[in-house]
Amino acid sequence: MPAPDPLAWAGIAVGVLGLIAAYLQTLRARVALRARQALLRHVVDRANHLALDRDEVARLAAGTDADVARHLWLSHQAAADLYALAVDDFLSGEKRFTYADLDKIAATPLVGGERQFRYWVSQVALRPENRRTAPPAPPVPARPAEPVAEAKPPAPAVKVPAPKPQPKQAGRAAVGRAPAE
Repeated sequence: MPAPDPLAWAGIAVGVLGLIAAYLQTLRARVALRARQALLRHVVDRANHLALDRDEVARLAAGTDADVARHLWLSHQAAADLYALAVDDFLSGEKRFTYADLDKIAATPLVGGERQFRYWVSQVALRPENRRTAPPAPPVPARPAEPVAEAKPPAPAVKVPAPKPQPKQAGRAAVGRAPAE
């Protein structure tokens, strides 16, 4: 029986180590992708809360001067753009995203209204798994939208009695003061 070739065994060992390293890297990439998607879900949620309803922005802008109204509309547009970019980035990280997945997400605070739902549908419809499927109807809100309360005048100031002065202790300087000379 011939002696084992050490070079062949070294090649096998390097090959096995390479396969183990590739497997570990794949696991690491999966964990990183899951963390990225979780972070993007949070960004979508926060951007959804930043973008106010258009009617609310119009109502707020109507009672202000032109500069403040312009700032409100630009802030609203920037928040809406941030929401759209976050949704696009989130969907780009998903291998498969169907209308059934969209229905699940629509039941969460990630989709704040019909405009956001329509944007999600427009992006999900471009995916190959949804091209031959009819898009779903927007979800019906669980409770009717409550009108925003009008601004109330501030409550009258309540007079708080002043604290009673504390008697000074003999032989000690008051806290925070330099000792008397």
